[in-house]
Amino acid sequence: MSIQETIQRMKDAWSVPRRQTRSDAAEPDFMLSCTFADEPARSDELAVLQGSVPEDLMAFWRLTRTASLFVDRHYGQWGLEILSPSEAVRETHL
Repeated sequence: MSIQETIQRMKDAWSVPRRQTRSDAAEPDFMLSCTFADEPARSDELAVLQGSVPEDLMAFWRLTRTASLFVDRHYGQWGLEILSPSEAVRETHL
């Protein structure tokens, strides 16, 4: 499956928050969703990283600049935040 197909499947399945139930009944249900930026990363951002990050990540950024995956809509936590190229450089620059 391509990156584009994967993103589309996640949008289809997770754009609207979905109720998830914990295995232990003592904890309440929670709502998870995924959001993707409407715009792709800028070409100048991608040019800086060409050859230094995996091609799958570059393909992702060519389609959508950022994503917040499996955000808990009640508590505001998420499973994974994919930063924009410039944010990724800023966060990892030593």
